[in-house]
Amino acid sequence: MRDPGTFIPAAYGKSHGRSFKRFMAEATPAVVQWSGLIHRIRTVLPRAKITAWCNEDTPFIWPKILRDLIGLNAEDPVKAGYDLIGSLLTEIGAQKMQNYFKANPPNSEKERQRVLATFLRHYANPDAMEEEIILPGWTNYLLRSLSDLYHDDVNTIISPGDVKSLSRPCEAQLYHCMPNASLYISKIASSSAMSFWSRLRRVMSLRMTLVSYPRPLASAMTSFC
Repeated sequence: MRDPGTFIPAAYGKSHGRSFKRFMAEATPAVVQWSGLIHRIRTVLPRAKITAWCNEDTPFIWPKILRDLIGLNAEDPVKAGYDLIGSLLTEIGAQKMQNYFKANPPNSEKERQRVLATFLRHYANPDAMEEEIILPGWTNYLLRSLSDLYHDDVNTIISPGDVKSLSRPCEAQLYHCMPNASLYISKIASSSAMSFWSRLRRVMSLRMTLVSYPRPLASAMTSFC
């Protein structure tokens, strides 16, 4: 699942020269709802086991995703489990994170998430954290509205309990940083990285939905899934 505010521009970017109006085929951005897709899957395959997660959470839960897809136990080690989160950090930050985890293996998933949040707070790479969206008629208000709809859509999907959801610990746990991690990290943090982190908080929350889409957009959604 992915916030329509970033999913639609990404899908349109692969539309091979279509105009945006033709790509959307008179549909509004709010039509992109992953819950509709889940409903369609349930209609065709009522006994199917569905596992879902938000694309925005992927760097944080990459090892969990790999274990679930491969069928490993929660304790089984996974190679390259920090590669995606490392891509959001500066080169120095990624190296320090790797060194930290080698010297201080986390005792639990909650602890691992707290350490990741701490490194991201101090060493976020601005170029990797921001995405410029330039589409006709799109405004900051529309992007915020799509994010709110996405959040509600994800809750609609996971609330019944028949979809397995892979997610991070709650926000209150994530942003309470571990003391030893804070001590390990240099206190010379970039103020710009800090501002990017505060903006990232909104983007990295759960969401999803789908209804009847115009064909180009529908194709993009099914290929994404």
